[in-house]
Amino acid sequence: MASLLPIRDDTRPLYLSWLARVCNGEIGQNDLEPPTPPGLQSLTPAQTALTVFLLIDPDWLAAAATASQALPARNNIDPDIDNWIATQSLDDMRATMRLLLEKRGQEAERKLQQRFLSWQREHLPNSQNPTRRTIAEIDVAHDIARIKRLEHERQLQAAEDAKRQAERKQYLERLAANSETAWATIDKTLQRGSGLAYDQALKALKDLSEALNQAGREDDFRHSLVKLQSVHSKRGAWVKRLVNAGIVHLDKI
Repeated sequence: MASLLPIRDDTRPLYLSWLARVCNGEIGQNDLEPPTPPGLQSLTPAQTALTVFLLIDPDWLAAAATASQALPARNNIDPDIDNWIATQSLDDMRATMRLLLEKRGQEAERKLQQRFLSWQREHLPNSQNPTRRTIAEIDVAHDIARIKRLEHERQLQAAEDAKRQAERKQYLERLAANSETAWATIDKTLQRGSGLAYDQALKALKDLSEALNQAGREDDFRHSLVKLQSVHSKRGAWVKRLVNAGIVHLDKI
């Protein structure tokens, strides 16, 4: 819950709470959304934690955010602020200063923002009442957001697969180039004579087989395997693993 404490800083959490009800099927298709707050595309960490806590569908959030304006830059001063400050009474300013001196800065900021936004709604009604969408209209954007998300995930997965395949290919090339060392390591592992050692040796043998096949050296693998088995063919548990893996056949033992 500690990660949710800063959500009180603006009105986005209120909208997110409403959106959670949409995701839960509690709002009708013809109902209107509340005023869309700015900054839905760039939630704070606490607000992101809130979307997880409320089980908000990310596609619904993306759809809702299409009508959300970007947050104003911190160094971009709203010209209405000076006009609003001029309306503040001495008592209001003293109350704010008291909160600051009592180290209640967040509370002071929150109250100032609430009073300022209330003043804006009263004096600038047209700019504070953007077009509100029905749930059905947001649902159309939801379908588009879902398609875009799935395509993005597909591209990410394809890129990850390509990276993994390239890394695997490089690993096998290095393994093929050092095949003599790999065979010696497998031989040494088998000499431990335990089930764990046999499992490790089998995994290494499979990788070596793939590496030499990739290099076009299948005959090298078969000849070296015969040499290996001339030393370890009496290890029944090891031979059973080779048979089960399809590396050798019973009629060839």
